[in-house]
Amino acid sequence: SMLGIYSLVSGANRRLGTRLMIGGIIYTFLAAHIITALGLYNKQSLYSFLEHESFAKNLSFIVFHPVNFFRHILGFKHLSFLAGILAPLLFLPLFSLELYVGLPVFFQIFLCHRAIEFGRAYYAAPLIPLMFIAVVFFLRKIKRQRLILVLALVVLVSCICSNFGQNILGYLREEKLSDRNFYGVKNIYEKRFYQASPKAKAAWKFINLIPPGAPVMATADLCAALAMRKTVYCFPYPYAEQDVLRDEKVNLEELERYLEKVKYLLLNLEYKGYGAGSYPSFSLSEFIRVTGHLVDSRRWRVILQEEGLILLEKNES
Repeated sequence: SMLGIYSLVSGANRRLGTRLMIGGIIYTFLAAHIITALGLYNKQSLYSFLEHESFAKNLSFIVFHPVNFFRHILGFKHLSFLAGILAPLLFLPLFSLELYVGLPVFFQIFLCHRAIEFGRAYYAAPLIPLMFIAVVFFLRKIKRQRLILVLALVVLVSCICSNFGQNILGYLREEKLSDRNFYGVKNIYEKRFYQASPKAKAAWKFINLIPPGAPVMATADLCAALAMRKTVYCFPYPYAEQDVLRDEKVNLEELERYLEKVKYLLLNLEYKGYGAGSYPSFSLSEFIRVTGHLVDSRRWRVILQEEGLILLEKNES
C-alpha cells in the first residue's frame, strides 16, 4: 500500500500506484482474517500487542480520535525511540520521501506498547534498509559533491559509533534476564560476543551424543539445534496453552503423554522460560523434581550431566 502511495506522490506511475495501494489494503485485511479463521492465530492475539485488541478498534481510534492518537504517538517514549534510530543517520531520512514507504512499520512501533516498553529492536528492523535508502536519495538531491562526501563520512562514523553502548542487549535490568550469556557485552566488536560459553560447548557435546534421527524432547533453548530431526518436542509439553503452565508446575501425566513418543530427553536445568513468549518459568527445584521422578521410575537413565545440562535415555527393557 505504501509503495502505491509513494508511486502516486512521486508521480512515477499513478495507475500502478493506485493498484498497489488498493491491493495492499485488501490483502492485509483478508490475510489477517483468513489466518484468524484458520485458527493459526486467535483474534485477540493478532492485535494484543497493539493499543487495542481488534483491527476495528485500532482503526476507529486513529480515525475518530486523531488528537488522542497523535498525543499517544508523539509521547516522550515514542519520540526518544524514534530519535535513537534516526540520530546515527543525522535525521536525514526524514527529508526523503522514500522513508515514508515504511509508515506501516512506524505505526506498528507507535501503536505496539511492547516495542517501546521492552526496547525490542526487531520491531524497527524492517525500517533499517529503508532509512539507508532514504539517506542515499536525500544525498542525490545535493549538488555539491564535497558536501555529499562530508555528510556520507559523518553518517558512516556515526553509525559505527552507535554500536558502542552500555549493553548490546539494550537498557535491560540484569535481574529481568534469565539468560545472562551476553549481558555486559557492550558492542559487537568484543571478542566474547563470538566465543562459545562453556555451557554452549557442553550443549553441543550432549546433542552429538543423541543418535541421528532419534526422537527427542528438549527445553526450548535447545530445540533450535535439534530442529533438523523428524521428531522434536519442546519440554515439558508442546502446544500447551499458557493457562496450563500458570502454576509453574509440570503436569507429570501430561508430560508422560509426550515422553512415550521420544527416546531421549535433554534439559537445561538453568533454563527459566518456556517457548519464545513471556511464559511462566520453571525453577531448578521443579526440574530436579521432574528428572528425579523419571529416574526413580527406572524408565529413564542419566547418560551425562554437567554445566547445568542433563541428558536422559529411555530404558527399553
